[in-house]
Amino acid sequence: MCDNCGQSGVVYTHPKCCINPDTIEIRSETSDGKWQRRIACKTCKSLSGKVLKQGNDFQTLPFLTYQKGQEYGSHRSNLYQKCLNVCREYTESIKEKLRLIHKSKYDKYLQSPIWKQKSAIVKERDKYLCQMCLKEKATEVHHITYDRLFNELTSDLISVCSKCHKTIHNK
Repeated sequence: MCDNCGQSGVVYTHPKCCINPDTIEIRSETSDGKWQRRIACKTCKSLSGKVLKQGNDFQTLPFLTYQKGQEYGSHRSNLYQKCLNVCREYTESIKEKLRLIHKSKYDKYLQSPIWKQKSAIVKERDKYLCQMCLKEKATEVHHITYDRLFNELTSDLISVCSKCHKTIHNK
């Protein structure tokens, strides 16, 4: 899980200063031109916490104008968006790779002697009649559940005709 954007996948390495910020006290200008004492990240100037009491040293604190604060915010937002996009792309590519690996393994399994034996038992049990339409000859076997895939029970399977099998998977 990316600490920056919350996406699963990879942690994109944009500055992570605000996860564990090195902070300072600053004078921060508000949108109405007033000034507040705030805690800010030294690096990206992200404000945190509540407004603090001004105190005697208020005028000596480093300051952040409202306009500069908006610019820093826009920069942080752009970095966050970039992080989000990279993480999404990475996560999607990993999901696709896993899907292809799984499909390849599944396709090999359907050619295996174990599957051929299970499907023959199921078709025989169902008297070679499609259990969906109850009209056509069953030529295929469908998984009712994939919970025990590669180690399924015959009760996890039903005999179906090709047309009904396509209908099931196109829903």
